[in-house]
Amino acid sequence: MKRLNGKISIVTGSSSGIGKAIALKFATEGCRVVLAARRQQLCDQVVAQIREQGGEAIAIPTDISDESQVGRLIAETRGQFGRLDILVNNAGIGGGGRIVETSTEAFDRVMNTNLRGTFFAVVPDSVR
Repeated sequence: MKRLNGKISIVTGSSSGIGKAIALKFATEGCRVVLAARRQQLCDQVVAQIREQGGEAIAIPTDISDESQVGRLIAETRGQFGRLDILVNNAGIGGGGRIVETSTEAFDRVMNTNLRGTFFAVVPDSVR
């Protein structure tokens, strides 16, 4: 028996790298996977790969630094599958340089993605 058989998951940042690997592994374990990332074309490629291997997946383009997009991601997942069992907050970006040379705008981009994006996905709208 597959360990995640029948489970529903969202994996953020799943268009490449670690997020992609998690999505592919979850699918091989029987999980239905929602891929969430900004790069729609790459997400669609991962969805196709999962489906070719007999898994079930959909892509919902999402910028997790945008609270409304995260709300839509959760709502569409529940609408499509009826529930959400697993959330992997994998999406993240780097600052791209030495901290003493980092602009406030670059710092805000990192914090909005890496910290606020995780907060938006985990904390229910009713609390915010």
